[in-house]
Amino acid sequence: MSDGSQDPEKVEGPEFEKTPVAIRVALMVILAAVLLGPAWWIRSLSRAFREAGNSVTTKAGKLASHFDAGLSAHRQGHYQEAEEHFLLDLEDIREQGGNSAALAPTLNNLAESYEGEHKYAQAESFYKQSLATYEKTLGPEHPDTAVVLNNLAGLYDTLGRYAEAEALYRKSRAIIEKSLGVQHPNLASVLDGMAELYRKQGRFTEAEPLYRQSIAIWEKSLGPEDSQVGLGLSNLAAFLAERGRYAEAEPICRRSLDIREKVLVPDDPKLARTLKRCADILRKLNRGDEASILESRAEAIENKHAIQGSN
Repeated sequence: MSDGSQDPEKVEGPEFEKTPVAIRVALMVILAAVLLGPAWWIRSLSRAFREAGNSVTTKAGKLASHFDAGLSAHRQGHYQEAEEHFLLDLEDIREQGGNSAALAPTLNNLAESYEGEHKYAQAESFYKQSLATYEKTLGPEHPDTAVVLNNLAGLYDTLGRYAEAEALYRKSRAIIEKSLGVQHPNLASVLDGMAELYRKQGRFTEAEPLYRQSIAIWEKSLGPEDSQVGLGLSNLAAFLAERGRYAEAEPICRRSLDIREKVLVPDDPKLARTLKRCADILRKLNRGDEASILESRAEAIENKHAIQGSN
């Protein structure tokens, strides 16, 4: 979301957890025991778990290493690095048979990394793969399916495919309200995305209540200092500034900046966006000296990422 000159900011969804590989090993051992009899069970149980456990620990650790490293890089706005880790994770998963429980979240997170790099065709492809995997394994009404629907809707919003985006937002919202309730943070993410969509379409009277509702849900469910609250406040401030309501927007943007400075790393691109938003508002209020300080900080962050991206 922006005042028209900045890229929209993606609402971060929940991080997916992987199904422990050891569970599958245990089920295989039990099945073999049933087929081969109790004598085999007594002789082989300890050895099987010991040998399989060594292999599983290595493979699971390898998967977790790539996956967690990808999440860490993504949180810091290092999208190319995140992409590399998630691609390695995807390769490992496919080498082990393409376990759907591990595959779907990696596909989603890889799509988010591509979107962060503005590689929109790749992002759409991987979102769709993730969505199809979740629909097949968990069902079309599962909350995790709704997360990917929301993410794909956000991509379509960015690409100006508003009708497709709204349909997916509405579908995601219905699933979350039914399965998780009306005070769940996942619902706030959808509402914030819908607000952004309506803003771009000039549907301002529909957008503003959704911004405020999403912030209220995040504050209640995650706490007033959570990063998502900071995001929601930043988006609302930019919306108000776009409507010319600068005096109302300034304290909201300042609160957003205070939160994001606490929870984000100092060179996070999301922090730079909030700095620029607050600077724009200050300039409209004829507070140029304060605006210049924030602009300098934002420029330093952007230059650092430009240098990293060229290496």
